[in-house]
Amino acid sequence: RGTHAVLKMADIVENLLRNGTPLEEIQTRLGMEREEIIRLANRKGIPKTAIISSSTWSKAWTPE
Repeated sequence: RGTHAVLKMADIVENLLRNGTPLEEIQTRLGMEREEIIRLANRKGIPKTAIISSSTWSKAWTPE
């Protein structure tokens, strides 16, 4: 991907997050991995903590 495409995708991710779209829905709509969305959001100045606090975690692993 070129820099221009990344910046436009970051704008799309920013708009979806600011409009309250859940992270899981963004993943489905855009066909992206969670980490990819977080990286793009960070480019736009949205802190990771804001994304992580509004998302649900998988129950695939439980610490002992």
